[in-house]
Amino acid sequence: MTFAKFTGRGTTLAEAKTSLARRILAATRAATSDPGFARDDDGAFIVALEREWGTETYRITDAGHKLIATGSADGRTPAEDLARCAHYTVVPERHS
Repeated sequence: MTFAKFTGRGTTLAEAKTSLARRILAATRAATSDPGFARDDDGAFIVALEREWGTETYRITDAGHKLIATGSADGRTPAEDLARCAHYTVVPERHS
């Protein structure tokens, strides 16, 4: 079962619909969640983004950026996920 760019899979129509609904919900959550920001002890800038499958963490330096980790955040926000790393200093959210 497909809706736009999302595909739901299953051995029955009900399983495919459930899979599709999960994918759309996860994409919606990822699109509306705030990223997490931190500084590594060596000065690199760290960004964590919520994705359909969990969290993606990127390391940004003058040389460029690269994906350094992916994983399940187990219900934590990207910022909370970064706060668990001892050598990161989380950049607090800015409220205007």
